[in-house]
Amino acid sequence: MDLGAGTGLMSRLIAAHYPQASFTLVDISAKMLEIALEHPILDSIQVRSRHLDLTNISTLEGKYDIIVSSLAIHHLTSAEKEKLFNALPDFLNPGGIFINADQSLGNTEQIEKLYQEEWLKTVRKKDVSEKTLETALERMKEDKMDTLQDQMHWSKNAGFTGVNCWYQNYSFCGYSGVMAG
Repeated sequence: MDLGAGTGLMSRLIAAHYPQASFTLVDISAKMLEIALEHPILDSIQVRSRHLDLTNISTLEGKYDIIVSSLAIHHLTSAEKEKLFNALPDFLNPGGIFINADQSLGNTEQIEKLYQEEWLKTVRKKDVSEKTLETALERMKEDKMDTLQDQMHWSKNAGFTGVNCWYQNYSFCGYSGVMAG
């Protein structure tokens, strides 16, 4: 299951390595799901889609070996994230894994300021236009990030074991947890 699947990029990357897998793409945007389902890789495998807000996943059915999310969960409030993490075990087979690649808030104001400064430096080195940058900064005002430590804590409290951060580059991080089995 791909939570906040958007255009299906994460599912496409997985499908390229596991073409026999089946997928459920979940996203709040019906238009994004439509775009995802039109991609040739996803068109050739078993894919279901659910137009659904991540705060309502309790209406989903089925068990999965893997639940992934990429750049979606940071749109939820702290309470919504914690509720989501608590709901995920209901959808995972024993030994199943939850993998989240997302953004996190710095542990202190100083660290968060450093994250933001480094992100701006990186973006400006790529010759992004000021208009594009302004649009991105405006859109980012809607982000509801939490610290990586909080998210890992919520994952552990939800029953995941082996919770670990595998990658972090300033605010961008990738972590996972396994459902006990």
